[in-house]
Amino acid sequence: MSRINMDKLKEKDSVRLTDEARAAIRRTEEFTQKYGRKPSSRETERIERAAGMETRILYRYRRRNGHLPAEKDAERIRRAASEAAKWAPGHVPTGKAVPDARQQRRASAEFAAGSLLVARDCSFSLDDYKTKLNNNVLVVGGSGTGKTRTIVTPNLMQAVGSYCISDPKGNLHKKYGAYLKKKGYRVQVADFTHPERSMRYNPMAQVKSTQDIQKLATILINSKEGAGKVDPYWDRTASMLLSAIMGYMLETEYSPCDFRGILELLGQAGREDDEDRNSSELAKRFALLHSQNPDSWACAQFDSVNTAPDKTFDCTRACVSSKFSQMDSEELRQMMSGNDCDFAALGQEKTVLFVIVSDTDRTMDDLVNLFFTQAMQALCRYADDECEDSRLPVPVRFILDDFATNCRIDEFPRMISSIRSRGISVMLMIQSEAQLAQGYGYDWATIVSNCDTYVYLGGNDVRTAQAVSERWNKPLAKVLYMPVGHCLVFRRGSQPVYTVLNETVFAEKVSAAEGERNVMGM
Repeated sequence: MSRINMDKLKEKDSVRLTDEARAAIRRTEEFTQKYGRKPSSRETERIERAAGMETRILYRYRRRNGHLPAEKDAERIRRAASEAAKWAPGHVPTGKAVPDARQQRRASAEFAAGSLLVARDCSFSLDDYKTKLNNNVLVVGGSGTGKTRTIVTPNLMQAVGSYCISDPKGNLHKKYGAYLKKKGYRVQVADFTHPERSMRYNPMAQVKSTQDIQKLATILINSKEGAGKVDPYWDRTASMLLSAIMGYMLETEYSPCDFRGILELLGQAGREDDEDRNSSELAKRFALLHSQNPDSWACAQFDSVNTAPDKTFDCTRACVSSKFSQMDSEELRQMMSGNDCDFAALGQEKTVLFVIVSDTDRTMDDLVNLFFTQAMQALCRYADDECEDSRLPVPVRFILDDFATNCRIDEFPRMISSIRSRGISVMLMIQSEAQLAQGYGYDWATIVSNCDTYVYLGGNDVRTAQAVSERWNKPLAKVLYMPVGHCLVFRRGSQPVYTVLNETVFAEKVSAAEGERNVMGM
C-alpha cells in the first residue's frame, strides 16, 4: 500500500475513500486521542500495514461467510492485525497462513513417486509427465465386488497428494481419518447425512462474480428433477429470478446470505396489486437498489423477469421455491451458518476432505452435487489464476463412489478433458456403463474416453459386459462368467491385464491401520 496523506484524504468525499483508507484514518484518530499527538512516520507505516491487514481479513471473512463479522469478532480481528503489523513490516496477510513452498514441493515429489494401485502386480506411476497418461480411473463393478475395499483403500493408505472422497455411511473417515492425520494430513468432514455435525458449508460464500451467480442458479434450477422437460422456459425464467435475488444479496450485503435468505426474499415477491407489477416488497427493494446504483446487474436481471404477467410470475416464483423446499431445515441452517470450505487449500497443502453422503436417502443429492461442482471449479480457477504453469502445487485426487448418481458434477464431461494439466485426477466408481449413460446422457462416452485406466470387476449387466468383451477381444461368456475376485485392467497404450484383486496384498496394512485406530480410541 502506498503512503497515505491523511490530511488530503480527509478533505475528499468519504464515498470515494477505500475501506483500507478509512481504516487507516480511524486508526490514526484513535492513536491521536490516546497519545495526544500525531503518529511518527514509522508509526504511520505500522498503522497503514495494520489497516491493510484488517481490511483484507474482513473482506475474506465476508466472502467466506456471506456477511461481515459481529462487532466483537471484528474488534478481535483489528487487535490481531495491530499485533501482526508490529512483527511483519511490509507484509500484508490474506487472512490465512501462507503455504509452505518446501512442503508443497515435497508433497508434489511424493505424489510423482507414488503409484496408482489397481490390482495384484498391476500398479502404475502417478507421474503423468513420465507416463504421458492421465491418472483418471474408471472402476466398473456391481454391488459387493470390492470397489472400495480393494481399490479405494490401498490408494488412500498410500497417502500421497490431497484427496476429496465421497464416503457413503462415513466408514472411510471412521477407519482411516486418524491414520491420515498421523501422516500429516489436514482432515476435514462435510457430513450431508448429519449436517449439524458437519463443517460449515455455505454455497453462497463461493460466489465471487456475476458469472458464478449464473452458474450457481443454473445448477440449482436445472437439477435431475427437471430432466426431460420439453419447454425450457420455466427453468430459464426461474434461473433469472434466482440470479436476481442472489445478485441483490451480494450487492446489498443482505443477511443471512444463504439459502434461508433466498427463501425470505422469495416470500416477499408476491404482488399485492394485480395491476401493479412493482407492488411486491421484493420489487420495492430492487427499486431502491436501482435508485442507489442505476447500473446494478441484479436489477437488470429482475426487470427482465418482472415483466411477466401475474400468473406466469407466480409460477416462476413457485418453481424457484420448490427447488429449496428440501434444503430448509434446522440442521442445514446450522451447516450454512458460516463457511469453513476453502477448496483451494486442497491444492496448497496435504488435505483429505471426506464427504459423507447417504446411499439410501437421496434428498441431499442436489446439494452434494453442488458441493462437488464448486470444489472442482474452485480448484480449476485457483490453478489457472494463481499457480505457476496453471498447475496445483499439491496434486488433488477426487475419489467418487456411486459417481453416476449421488456425485454428479455439473459440466464434468468438459472438465475431465482438461483437469490433468492442472494436477487434478479422478477415480470414479460406477456399477455399469448404463448407469453412467443415464446420469450424463450422450456425454458418458467422453468420460470413459478420458479415463486412461479402466478397471472391470464383474457384474450382471450384459451391455457393459459386451463393451468389455470388445475391448478385450474375448467371447462375451468369458466376461460374464469371470470368477469373483478377478478383474480386467485396461490401460491406454498397453495390452489388457487379467489378474486378481489386491485385497490379500493389502490385508495386513489395513489390519495395521485399524489396530492403530483402536489404540487411539477412535
